[in-house]
Parts: sequence; structure tokens; C-alpha cells
Amino acid sequence: MPQHPPLAPAWPPNRFEVRWEIPGGGVESDSYHFADWAREAARRAHGRGLARNVHVVRLHDGVVVFDPGNELELPVEEW
Repeated sequence: MPQHPPLAPAWPPNRFEVRWEIPGGGVESDSYHFADWAREAARRAHGRGLARNVHVVRLHDGVVVFDPGNELELPVEEW
């Protein structure tokens, strides 16, 4: 039987991680490929008041691109 090269992933790789602290201790995170989706998730988590210290990290270089607690929100075009 002939060998076939592995298939490419069906979904693009993650580029951003949304991280937040939950009341009572602990940290949770979720990863996204699209900057708009990461920004929306972070804004919602921060706006609902159910999470603290919400921020978004660009995974390839570790730069924080969104951190409302420190008044940091780069334009999404720079993410």
C-alpha cells in the first residue's frame, strides 16, 4: 500500500491565548487563531466581571496585546 503524506490540519494553528484569573484562585485560558475572536472573548470575560486580570498574549513572541487592568489594548491590526 503506498504511503501518503500526512494531511494538513483542518483548522489553523492558535496564535493568541486569552488568560484570566477566576474568583477563589486559579488561572484559566483559551486559545484562538483569529485576533478578532481573541479580542472579543477577552472583552466579554473582562466586561462580565466574572474574571480578573484578563489579558491576551500573542503566542509566537509572548507579547501582551490586551490587558485592560493596565489600560493596554493594541489595535487589532497590530496583534
